[in-house]
Amino acid sequence: METAALRDILVKLSDDDHRAILGQMMIMANARDRVSRKNLAFQVQNSLLALIEKHQIDVEPGKAIEHISRLSRLRKTYRLIFGKSLFKAMSKLYKRTEELKKNDGIP
Repeated sequence: METAALRDILVKLSDDDHRAILGQMMIMANARDRVSRKNLAFQVQNSLLALIEKHQIDVEPGKAIEHISRLSRLRKTYRLIFGKSLFKAMSKLYKRTEELKKNDGIP
């Protein structure tokens, strides 16, 4: 699945906001039933739109929103793979944030 539109938006966000969206997507991927995943997908979409507006990112969020909806409908085996990739991405962001704090001397 092509997720370039979503990635383009996420890389323009601050690390904290990026991690927040990934965290919400991980919760969505781990939800047991389809209705919960659908409701969580709407929350992720709303959060993403709010962050786009807050940071005044000049993008068309339509495809990214569509991808979030598709990701919420994945079968369990694919959601497990998706969840693992989200965890790896969050780990990289956390590590980068910790390295930046260390290099800047921030406790």
